[in-house]
Amino acid sequence: MNPAMSVLSLNKATGQTQKALSRLSSGSRIVETSDDAAGAAVALKMEAAISRCDATNKNLQNADSFLRVQGSALDTLGKGVTRLMELKTLSLDATKNASDLSNYSTEFSEIRQLLIDTANQKFNGIDLFSHTGVDTYLNLCSDENGQQQVRLTQYAFGNGTTDWLSDITAFSFVSGTFTWEEAKLDAERRGGHLATITSLKEQDDMEAQLGADFLKDAWLGARNTGPDGNSAPGDWSWISGEPFDFKTWGPGEPNGSALWEKLYMHGVGRGWDDVHNENPFPKGYMLERPVKHLSTIRGGSLETTLQYISNCLANNGAEAAAVGVSRDNIRTKSVNLEAAKSKITDTDIARETQNLSKAEILAQISAAMVKQSTEAQKTILKLIEQRSAGT
Repeated sequence: MNPAMSVLSLNKATGQTQKALSRLSSGSRIVETSDDAAGAAVALKMEAAISRCDATNKNLQNADSFLRVQGSALDTLGKGVTRLMELKTLSLDATKNASDLSNYSTEFSEIRQLLIDTANQKFNGIDLFSHTGVDTYLNLCSDENGQQQVRLTQYAFGNGTTDWLSDITAFSFVSGTFTWEEAKLDAERRGGHLATITSLKEQDDMEAQLGADFLKDAWLGARNTGPDGNSAPGDWSWISGEPFDFKTWGPGEPNGSALWEKLYMHGVGRGWDDVHNENPFPKGYMLERPVKHLSTIRGGSLETTLQYISNCLANNGAEAAAVGVSRDNIRTKSVNLEAAKSKITDTDIARETQNLSKAEILAQISAAMVKQSTEAQKTILKLIEQRSAGT
């Protein structure tokens, strides 16, 4: 046999042996891209999709944790409001003395503070609940391609139905064309009253809450109660019955006659002015919703709040179920992608073991053939040398 062919056969068998050993040791059928260029490309895309699935699953796990914490907070709120309703009912007992009512009031305030703290809880720096007066939402991708989403609701607390949870008196500007009497009725319809400003701190609180709205012209909750409606400085009173001690009249104010009996504040300089009830100049009014305590809160407000919390808790459970389904789907997809990728890249152990055995046998045979060819060449050369010497 041609020695060169024997060497070539040996090299080929050795390469096949090394390839089989590499596949068996790595567990991968594609050791080099040249082994299966198309398969390597498909496997790379599948690996990226699997990684995105795993990341999405982690995000959904965080969403599930958020909903669990929020659900626990809602449960605490519900139990707290239930106790407040019980305290309200107990306080209506005519046989209770002042000490009993004081104890109920103290417990009411403490539970209310607990509910405020609960409503202000955060999850990893994210508010569990909205404090904007309306529900807000957190949207999370529920698939690896970002085409599907699940929504987490941050329920509105501190305004509207639950405004009694607010930590301080809540002020807001209501825009519109009102007479003073119309503004007063509209404020009461909204569950509050025309704002009464009885201290500099209260005015500062209102300014801090309203921002740019603080610079608008607006009706306030004071009126002239002097004889014949004369607008003398000492004849004004707040509709809440609070003392009219704090004043911030504009220059030369009040300066009206019997017709100028209602109070509004200028948008520039914040000075107060006395204005006729029918004056259309103010373009809105300042609404105040005071903090409610045991003696002032209505049982109906607590019942409405408890119903609101119940609705939020039910929706929280529905969102948790949706997140759970999304997690199951993404995990199943990841497993399927992993299985498909495995079929492309993983080594067939039985086949590669067989290939290794064949390659080793061929290598041994080729090595023997190379050895025989080498020995045959040496023998021929030796005979030639002997013949040449005998001649």
